[in-house]
Parts: sequence; C-alpha cells; structure tokens
Amino acid sequence: PKTPSGSLSKVPFPYHTHRHLLILCFFCPTMDSSPNLYHKRPVPTYKVLLPSVAFIAVQLGWAVQIGYASATFLSMGMNKNVVAYTWLAGPISGLVVQGIVGTISDTCRSRIGRRRPFMITGMVMIIVSLLFFSNAEQLGRVLGDTKQHHVPSAPAAPQGPAEGGEAHTTAGLVIAVVSFCMLDCAINSLQGPIRALMTDTIPAPQLPLANSFFSCCNGIGKLCGYGMGAVTHDIRVLFGVSAALVLVFSLITIIGVPEKQWKPESYATVLTESEDEQAETHDEPNDSAEEAGMIARPARVRMHKRSLGDEIVRRLY
Repeated sequence: PKTPSGSLSKVPFPYHTHRHLLILCFFCPTMDSSPNLYHKRPVPTYKVLLPSVAFIAVQLGWAVQIGYASATFLSMGMNKNVVAYTWLAGPISGLVVQGIVGTISDTCRSRIGRRRPFMITGMVMIIVSLLFFSNAEQLGRVLGDTKQHHVPSAPAAPQGPAEGGEAHTTAGLVIAVVSFCMLDCAINSLQGPIRALMTDTIPAPQLPLANSFFSCCNGIGKLCGYGMGAVTHDIRVLFGVSAALVLVFSLITIIGVPEKQWKPESYATVLTESEDEQAETHDEPNDSAEEAGMIARPARVRMHKRSLGDEIVRRLY
C-alpha cells in the first residue's frame, strides 16, 4: 500500500520475487499455512512423527501401482500405447484433486476436524481401488469375459489372442482402468490433507524435524511396496496386503493426531495474535504520526494475505 507521500510502505513479505509467488501458488491450495491452531509449545517427538505415519500408506499405494499396474494391463490384453495414456491419470489428478481437497478442507467445519474427513475418504477409496484393480480380471469373468489358453499341439484358432494365454477381458479392463484412475485420485486426496495436518498440529520450530520424518516415511513406504514383489508375484496377494497396510498406517495418524473442530472466530483470534507478534518483530519507525495512524488499523485487514504469505515462507525456511 502507498503512504500519503506516494512511497510504498515496507511489508515483511517480499512479493516482488517470483520465487515467493511460486511458493504461494503451489502451497496455498493444498495446505493452509495459517498460524498454528493447536499448539504453541513444543510437542513430544512421537507426536511430531504421528502425522508422517500415514505418508507410508501414500507411498505404499504409489509403489504398488507403479510397480505392477502396467504388467497387469498388458496381461489383460491392453495395447501398449493405451497403457501409456492411462498413466496420465496420475499427474492430472495431482493437479486437480489436491487443489480442490486442500481448498475445501481449509474451511471444513466437521466435528472430527478439518483434515480427518478427507483422510478417511481417501483411505477407504485407496483400499477399494487396490482390491478392485487386483481382482479386475476375475470380476470380468463373472461379467462374461473369457480367457483362451494356448495349447501347443492344437492348430491355431482363426480368432483369439495373437499370443497364447493373453486375456481378452473387456469388462475386466474397464474395471481395471476405472479403479486405476480412482486410486490416483484417492492417493492425492489422502496426501494433501496429511501435509496440511502437519502444519496444523506441529509448532513451527519443529517443522524441520517433521519434514525429516516425512522423508523417512516416504522411503519406508516405497521399500514396503517394491519389496513385497520379491516375496510373491500374485497381484491379488500384493494388493491385498497393501490394502491392509494402508488401513493400519492411515488409522495410526487419524486416531493418534488430535484435531479440533474448525471455527472462523477461533481462526480470526489466532490470526490476530500472530499478526501482533509479527508487528512487534518487524516494527519500524514511520516518517510521521499521521502515516502511522493511517496504516495501523487498516493494515490489520489489508495485510491479511501478506501475513499468511510471510508465514508460508517462514515455515518453509
């Protein structure tokens, strides 16, 4: 905002840098970086870890999908070029789902908290998608699909698969593709609220430690997902065990991390307190008393977005 003399007043958040503008664009939709609504004092280390445990379920879902989805599609008779197009569901759902879920969850007034409803929904969708995808071929047979097995001594049939043993399962492929896309949306709807839950419940000084736990859980989830392939190659066993692990790890975070019902008035109170603290930290003498009187109260309203942006940068760095 401009002062009466025409010069720009100093603000704590440097909007003129593209770097910070990009941070706002990418992080605001998926996590509300408002002042912490639950804790101001440091919390025990195990409470810092709890929001990250559900991230194991997220990475486990990505691992089994990336590791075994393409092979499953090909075994069911899908063309290789079509398989490549199905993988567009991941980035598209990431761009759309996380932004929508993040925006809605920021103002969710559910009794169980802002993030929990979306985490529970994402968890259930992941489990259902894993089970349907791994059993798509069997469900297709129930709906009328057939599978011809190659017999070496028999003459080649005029119709059938080009390579012996490949499945022609139209209904099964439809189930597999739908559950595949549903899995992408479900994982993104769980991943966004988990990150937002961390910023909601962990004090700012402990966020670096929480991010470290997130990185560790990232590796654990991928290790479990890819490692199970060394134990068994049965897709139904792999995805069934993965669904059970997703349930366990997600419930640990959902039950273990307390959330309060979000209320706009409580948010405004905490935001005002945070702005007061920032005003004391960044307080600088003004050129005149008139300028100070002009900026004091209106800035409390006009600088709302700037204080949130400054909070984002402070928490990221």
